[in-house]
Amino acid sequence: MKIEWTKPSLGRRNFLKGATALSAATALPMGFASRAFAADGDTLRVRAYGDAPNLDPAHSVGVVEEEIHASIYNKLIQYKPGREWGWQNDAAAHIEQGDAMHINFALRDDIGFTNGFGAMTAEDVKFSFERIIADATESPNKPDMGPLSHVEVTGEREGTIVLKNAYAPLWSIALPYITGNIVSKRPSKQRAVDLGMIRTVGNSPA
Repeated sequence: MKIEWTKPSLGRRNFLKGATALSAATALPMGFASRAFAADGDTLRVRAYGDAPNLDPAHSVGVVEEEIHASIYNKLIQYKPGREWGWQNDAAAHIEQGDAMHINFALRDDIGFTNGFGAMTAEDVKFSFERIIADATESPNKPDMGPLSHVEVTGEREGTIVLKNAYAPLWSIALPYITGNIVSKRPSKQRAVDLGMIRTVGNSPA
């Protein structure tokens, strides 16, 4: 699937049109009310209020990029639509906190990566999360991962997130927001982990 996005102009007429849809937009999660989607064949068009200079979750700096990320990447969990803060499963078929420092997860078996990079695996989750906290990555989003130590892979689609100490924002920031985006390990390694600036490998049904 090809990904395109445009930056909309906000004239008086467009503002008035948008105002009439405000009540419907309040039912969407924070930051998503400004997005518009259109699917035409194998192309997904996403309209955001600003340019997305970086498609790499490790180097994303805010909502503008996450609006695009959320359209092409999966996370273990995602924010629930509505007025109340909450989360729901996304790529995770099952996820639970075993204790204060261990979160066990199992991936769905119907999510893959575009451009022939196969099904999403626990290795992709491990790569995505540990890359954020690696000193070599110099990710500005590293603080969002808090005390993440590593991810243990226990099966092709199963793993355990290991923390150094308890961290409640894991469920409200780290997993459902920017740092929770799961990228494919294979193309990222092949391109020296310069993700998405030329060609992004996103998620799709496996």
